[in-house]
Amino acid sequence: MHKVNRVNHVQKILSIDSALRTNGTASDFDIDVAIPKSNAFNKCSIVMTEMFKSWYTLDSTTTNSFIYNDAVVGTKTVTVASNIIYDSASFGVELQSKLKTASGETGVGALGFTVTRNPSTGKFIFTHPSLIFSIQATNEMAKYMGFKNNVTQFSVFSSGKDVIVSPNVINMQRYDTLSIKASGIQNNGDNVLVRLYPSGVANFGTFGFSSYDSTNNAVTVEDSNMNSMHISVHDNYGKSINLNGINWRMVVTFFNSAD
Repeated sequence: MHKVNRVNHVQKILSIDSALRTNGTASDFDIDVAIPKSNAFNKCSIVMTEMFKSWYTLDSTTTNSFIYNDAVVGTKTVTVASNIIYDSASFGVELQSKLKTASGETGVGALGFTVTRNPSTGKFIFTHPSLIFSIQATNEMAKYMGFKNNVTQFSVFSSGKDVIVSPNVINMQRYDTLSIKASGIQNNGDNVLVRLYPSGVANFGTFGFSSYDSTNNAVTVEDSNMNSMHISVHDNYGKSINLNGINWRMVVTFFNSAD
């Protein structure tokens, strides 16, 4: 038989805007909530969130370099420009420029490296007309370059040139999952209010979550007398996210439930 949750319709609805925080940053802050002492709410639920895709592809918290090697210049660490939002096309242009510099072929007329994206496979093709070379990348750089993490890829001689085809499809998505966490609540062993999935949203576009049923995605309230909440936004590795100063908002409802 289907179980119906008994919900007390005395509720407290909070509109939380990171711009109104008492301290912290847009992704890690404290905010006043002033839950009424007369109502010992035991559940809360996200009604709505609205967030902006404002983070950089590479910033100070990410890996923005890779290891390059050839028989002429030896091993070099190649650093890619950060604090930029890349797509696969602009990232390929940056990689090509940095590889030309690393190999010492930057003069006028130098053939040097080409980095192209195969639109049929979604993979990068790294090509040099005369150098045997290798590349090793880790973390974000490996994902963005289509490489296996921390695995050295060696060029293969093909059609009169040396080539590396990235073994994986390029993934320029910085975050696959975002978790909004809040103090004073419990959700199966952690304090996650809701998880968001920004993939497919254009840079500087909006994404979020909405629900018309307060019992959906409800989590346990551990401190029904809280005067403030600590709110934070994390990636799927638990690292705080830099939203570059862009504020966001959410609506949370607190209520009593017999479930």
